[in-house]
This record gives sequence, C-alpha cells and structure tokens, in this order.
Amino acid sequence: MTVTKDAQGAIEQPVQLTDRRHDTPIHYLSLCLSPIYGSERKYLVLVELFEHLKLQGVEYFYIYVRELDDYSQMLLEDYIREGQAEVTSLSIRHEFIFCPQIVAATVRPISLYGALMQARNGYTRNQGISGLLAQESSPF
Repeated sequence: MTVTKDAQGAIEQPVQLTDRRHDTPIHYLSLCLSPIYGSERKYLVLVELFEHLKLQGVEYFYIYVRELDDYSQMLLEDYIREGQAEVTSLSIRHEFIFCPQIVAATVRPISLYGALMQARNGYTRNQGISGLLAQESSPF
C-alpha cells in the first residue's frame, strides 16, 4: 500500500512484498529458536540441538541473535551457507544495565511473532536453549 499526493501521482513501491502462498510448503517442519544473548560459548549446545532436531525431522531453523561469541557465529554461518538456517540479528537501541530478564522480555516476543509469520512451512516449532544451558552449568 502506498499514498500519493494526487490520483495521477507516481506510485512508489516502498516495501518489496513476498508472496508466501504456496501449494505445498517449502519446509514441512521448521524450528524457531528463542533469542540467543550473552557472551558464553554456545557452539556445542547449538550443534547438539540442531543435529538432534534434524534427526527428528526439522528441516530449517530460524535463529534470533542478540550477541554471540565468534566460534558460535562461525557455526551459524555454516548452517546458513548450507541453506538450513536463517539468522536475524537483534539490536536494542537503548542500552541499559544488562539484566537477562529485561532482555528476554524485550526480544522473546519478536521470535514468537517471527515463528507465527513463517508461512513457508507446514509446521513451525518454537523452542529455546536456556534449559540446555542451565543443565550444562548445573553441578548435578
């Protein structure tokens, strides 16, 4: 949709529209991963999660990243290169004292809406890695 100054004005296309109507979905099952933030290394958890889910039938991954260590970033770039993932970089314009609860409250809805809008798939699963990271650092 666009607005012109008069009825005969030139129409500008400000936003490229994507036709998401498909007879058959491109991917049967995809996964939308909750936002990743924090400077801890996550590459081992990510590889374990992705490869385990690929065995369960997940064909494509939607990943939202706030901040990530270099090695984990290289890992995600490899999945992108193979056509198995799409990474969205999140930025918060106003910096504040880092508090995981505040960051989670601001970026979690973005990934949820992104998962709901992925109409190219038959089914989209929404999951986080925070439980896996907590288990990894647990003394038990």
